[in-house]
Amino acid sequence: MSEPVCIQLPPAKSEAIRALSFDFLDANTAGETALSHKLQLHWPEDMLVMHQALQGLLQGQSILHLKEAGTPARIILALASAFARNTTTLTAADSLERRPFAELIQVLRQWGANISLSASSTGWPMTIQPAELTLTPVTMSMGRSSQFASALALLAFGLQQPLDLQWHDEPVSLSYLALTLSMIQERGLEVNLRPNQLTVQPSRSNPIHSTSVWSSDWSSAAFFAVARMWLPKEQDLLLEGLTLESQHPDRKILDWLADFGLQASQEPDGLRLSRREAALVPPSSYDLKNCPDLVPAFAVFLAVTARQPILLSGVGHLAHKESNRLVAIHQNLQLIGGKLIPEGEDAWLHPCTGPLPSTLHILTAHDHRILMAFAPLSLLGIILQPDDMSCVRKSFPFFHREWAKLCPQWQATPSE
Repeated sequence: MSEPVCIQLPPAKSEAIRALSFDFLDANTAGETALSHKLQLHWPEDMLVMHQALQGLLQGQSILHLKEAGTPARIILALASAFARNTTTLTAADSLERRPFAELIQVLRQWGANISLSASSTGWPMTIQPAELTLTPVTMSMGRSSQFASALALLAFGLQQPLDLQWHDEPVSLSYLALTLSMIQERGLEVNLRPNQLTVQPSRSNPIHSTSVWSSDWSSAAFFAVARMWLPKEQDLLLEGLTLESQHPDRKILDWLADFGLQASQEPDGLRLSRREAALVPPSSYDLKNCPDLVPAFAVFLAVTARQPILLSGVGHLAHKESNRLVAIHQNLQLIGGKLIPEGEDAWLHPCTGPLPSTLHILTAHDHRILMAFAPLSLLGIILQPDDMSCVRKSFPFFHREWAKLCPQWQATPSE
């Protein structure tokens, strides 16, 4: 058996962003002005934004710039509403300003938060005055983002107040809320998640604070899992820092690609990916409601591999990501003969017809996951020309270096 190509992945930012939140709450309770985790320049941009904003809250900074960081922005908005030490203004990039926040703001105001929106069409910048919050039972929509509930649960942990949150619509990305709740449970709080209700009860003693060890990022691993399907059969990959026991929602990519022949085995340093002949006829539909970050990579794979249209269910909320990802995927698939046609909260993936082009100009919409989703096409002999190579910094700043291990002609950004 030949040696696998070893791939270094960034830290799992979904875990790290939540861990930094607990770090902030610990420091705030102790009256400190610095997080225990030291900022690392190689982190994904969302982690850098989160660290800098939390540090800014501890130090009483008047302006916090959240750039394009969706999850950090929602958590920071909630935490600042209760723990800001003086008047604090939140600013954002245009793409973040267009993303949903109204439901979260409404709940925070109901609890007593003093949040002022600007006169712009998006309400940004937002200004927060220090306030005392009382967490009364509330009902909110969960149809556009589970991050609202994650932010509120973290706030309940920090305030040591009970949370009673209900919803009447179909929640999306519930597995990411489950990740937040599991980290809260580890710290001693009682959590109860029902089909339409979440309750969090404060601990009877001091919360249990633990130091988080961040695993490698499953969302980033998905692009290399797809790549393994198009590499020579004898060329395995080793994705460093991943385990088969992981509860991360994006681990699901292994199950889906197993339908097409992917095999994953545990090794001491990570997961080894190999390929065998597919034994089963792949399904005609996949439920992606709880794994939105996998949609771009899996859709591109299906567009090239599938032989019939595939129904991707629960993907409607991708219209509210860093870009309208449904539109961005469709625009690029059209260039290679495929389609992604929305139908309510679902979408039909129509596989490519005809030969693949020799060159593809990727319209990234400045979205990191769009660029990385189409990168595996470079392994099929297509010369890729992305219109923005730097967008990967948001989640995988050294992606180009790692991708060049598989595709030597891949052009890295000047910073690398």
